[in-house]
Amino acid sequence: IARLRHDAADAATPAEGHAHTLLEGADGTVWAGHDSGLTRIDGRTGRVSRLLDGTFVRALAPAPGGALWIGTYGEG
Repeated sequence: IARLRHDAADAATPAEGHAHTLLEGADGTVWAGHDSGLTRIDGRTGRVSRLLDGTFVRALAPAPGGALWIGTYGEG
């Protein structure tokens, strides 16, 4: 397992802050919810994507059809 570090200038790095929730999808994709966004790690390539910058992601759950439920704090 590689150590990943946040870099605000690089969207191919994880979101900033502690990961509060983790979920591995059926396809091997790993999702991590942070204080300031959502990180997606492709299970096949290891490619990192940062999404929902500035959003406190508190919960993740699989949804039917491979979709993802995302629970946030203060964002609805």
